[in-house]
Amino acid sequence: RLQGLASESAKLAALAEENKVLRAQAKFAETSGYDQVGALVISRELGTIRGRLVIDRGANDHIEVGQAVVSGEGIYIGRIRAVETRVASVELLSDTDSRVAASTLSGDALIGVVEGRGNGASALTYIPSSINLTSDQIIVTAGTEEKIPAHLPLGIINSITRTPKDPFYHASVDPLLRFDRVTYVSVLRPTALRPSL
Repeated sequence: RLQGLASESAKLAALAEENKVLRAQAKFAETSGYDQVGALVISRELGTIRGRLVIDRGANDHIEVGQAVVSGEGIYIGRIRAVETRVASVELLSDTDSRVAASTLSGDALIGVVEGRGNGASALTYIPSSINLTSDQIIVTAGTEEKIPAHLPLGIINSITRTPKDPFYHASVDPLLRFDRVTYVSVLRPTALRPSL
């Protein structure tokens, strides 16, 4: 019974932290210098290596390679990989080519890199041993990369793997949503690229 209560307490703490992230996302569009372009997912490739979507927006909509792609309440799912006139491909967090700098919800310092592992999975790597992360902790984008704003939710820390005397450690990361259920996304563009009305 005590284990069950401890588990429920951890889940509630994670939900409270997630709620904090989502409230922050509500203010994102007003303060970030980015606007959001909605797009429908028209195809997907989810496998042991690849994690990609094709969306119905492209160069005609001022979509560019490297722009962040979010779903739900501003949850980062990947970045634009290639652009054609009317469509674009999205490289998901789980794609083995995917890398994005990460930070914690409570700080702005770079704490590691989220790398795709295929099959919908990803891991936070190169975490300095001086940083103490815990399971159920939410991680966000660090904002150190061009076209990817800071503080976009990336996922929740699952398991942590440390080796004695190793200056770095790593952790598995659970996504905040299922990529196979994503049907609508938003691409974040600098407001300078917003077309005039």
